[in-house]
Amino acid sequence: ALEVEDSSVARALWWSLSRDALVWRRSLGNRLEAVAMSPDARTVAAAGIDGCIYLLDSRTQEVQVLRGQRDHIHALGFSADGRMLAYGEQSGTAGLWNVTTDDRLEFRAHDAGVYGVAFSPRGDTLVTASYDGTVRMWRTLDGGAIGELPGHDGRCLDVVVDGSGLVASMGADGVV
Repeated sequence: ALEVEDSSVARALWWSLSRDALVWRRSLGNRLEAVAMSPDARTVAAAGIDGCIYLLDSRTQEVQVLRGQRDHIHALGFSADGRMLAYGEQSGTAGLWNVTTDDRLEFRAHDAGVYGVAFSPRGDTLVTASYDGTVRMWRTLDGGAIGELPGHDGRCLDVVVDGSGLVASMGADGVV
């Protein structure tokens, strides 16, 4: 539930999240614009203007660099099983990277930058949000288009998918 007023529950949650706020810190020497954590919390992915995706082991802080993206990255998201990492680029390209096999699939998703990516609960669908004002759905198997969701007049800035497959997006138009 979303707490909109002060309560002991909200204070307890805040205390729990903030009491050991900094466990570790790692500089990647680059302006970062996206971060995601794997479901098992063992991997933190970060990306930014250099087009690289950095996978950080949360226990050892070792870094693996995924190269080959063409533009700076605005969005990252892991699938529920943690095997796939989706990313969205400034160019309108979306990508899927299997972090266990190193296989990658890229496809032209939008006419402007991709600022939000989210997987369906089963991981068979990727949902993307873009500055072109659209929210689109894609098959993760081959990057094929499934459809487009209406609702925004202007830039879409992010998208989330809940455990039942319900999609929510938000945009610069002030609409959720």
